[in-house]
Amino acid sequence: SDKPVVTYKDANLVINSNAKTSYAISSVKNYHFTKSDITLLETASGSLRIVNVDDETIEVQNAKPLASVTLTSANGVKVLSSYVGTGGNVAVNLPASKGVYVLSIGNQSFKVIRK
Repeated sequence: SDKPVVTYKDANLVINSNAKTSYAISSVKNYHFTKSDITLLETASGSLRIVNVDDETIEVQNAKPLASVTLTSANGVKVLSSYVGTGGNVAVNLPASKGVYVLSIGNQSFKVIRK
């Protein structure tokens, strides 16, 4: 939803938008509010950022330099193989086919949905 309402009730984090969701506060480890389509993941070296550049490209920022990067389809076919640059960034060109993919950066993996 564009404007979710976040409240706390009975030690729960409650998010109301198109659907109501409730989480026990003790199970919420980290959350971020952003105005853009960015995913932040805390790592030992800082915040790993996965940014939606456009409909065809995502960019990984602040990753470990020279870490391996792979994009694999849901059925296990490797679509892309690359490495993070020395500056910690890499652009990932998404395949034209819609579907669910797994983006692996070093020892971390993330689900990517191509709509």
